[in-house]
Amino acid sequence: MSPETINAITYKGETPLHIACMCHDVECTDLLLDAGANLADSALVAKCEAK
Repeated sequence: MSPETINAITYKGETPLHIACMCHDVECTDLLLDAGANLADSALVAKCEAK
């Protein structure tokens, strides 16, 4: 996976990591994190804090 793909943003502002987390897909979340998904994404932090 390329960094552009791992950190791509949908029209809703979600990244693959957002979607994996929202779907409670631990395996996919781990895969994305191991591949370098951006944890510093402010939108991800905001969504996590809202829940």
